Amino acid sequence: GLLNRFRMGQLLESTLAAYAVQNRSCAVMLLDLDRFKAVNDTLGHPAGDALLKQVAERLVGVVGDRERVSRLGGDEFQLLLPDMDDRGALGELATDIIHSLSQPYSVEGSR
Repeated sequence: GLLNRFRMGQLLESTLAAYAVQNRSCAVMLLDLDRFKAVNDTLGHPAGDALLKQVAERLVGVVGDRERVSRLGGDEFQLLLPDMDDRGALGELATDIIHSLSQPYSVEGSR
C-alpha cells in the first residue's frame, strides 16, 4: 500500500523542484530493517511480506501520511518529509520511528 521506488522518485523530483523555487526545505530519511533476512530464512517469504506490511503501517502511523512513505525494495524504506529542516525535530522523528519499529511483531504465531 506504499509508494514504490519509481513513484517516490517522481514525487521527490517534483517536490524538490517546486521547493527550490519557493525556497522551502525538505528532508529525506532512509531506513533499512535489521535482521529481516532471518525472518525470510526461518519463517518464509509470506511471513516476511506480512512483517513488511506491519512495518509500513507503523511508519505511516508515525509520519502520518501514506503518500510520504515508500518501500524502495527488500527491507528498505524512504520517507519524504516536506518543510522539515530542524535537525532536532528530525532526530525526534527518528527516535519515534525507532521506538515504533522496535516493538515486537506477531507474524504467523511467531514473535
